[in-house]
Amino acid sequence: MKWLYYLENEEDDVILMRTGLSRVGCRDCLRWFQAGRDFKETLLSLLPTQLPKVILIDLKLNGECGLDIAAWLAEQPGLRHIPAFVFSSGRLMHEIVAALEKNAMGYLFKPSSLEGWVEIAQNLKGISEAAPCESWAAPASSIVEHAVAIP
Repeated sequence: MKWLYYLENEEDDVILMRTGLSRVGCRDCLRWFQAGRDFKETLLSLLPTQLPKVILIDLKLNGECGLDIAAWLAEQPGLRHIPAFVFSSGRLMHEIVAALEKNAMGYLFKPSSLEGWVEIAQNLKGISEAAPCESWAAPASSIVEHAVAIP
């Protein structure tokens, strides 16, 4: 099952995420989307079953903003329970705050090493294996060093 949906326009980052996931035993768990429109249409067509367990949204997409996608997810009754993270190499406080204001579960920093990608993959896998919640209030403790929790 493809439990991780990744909205990302940079193929190199997708390759790194797939490598990280493979190293933690998840070889075929990622579904990649390059455009927000395809992402949204797919999610809506899968309601109420076959939904991902975790969503990762690149902050800066071609022609779109990941923050707008995060806000859209939060507005969808059948989707807002899915843990969604904004993912970026930027570490600007206003972007982090904006992600949380748009109801993202957290803001993850793109790692600079393969080991970092493996660690992110392991943490996302842990979240996917956790018991589903109606409303996620904060990220799992193991991911806190890479995410900013919703207060």
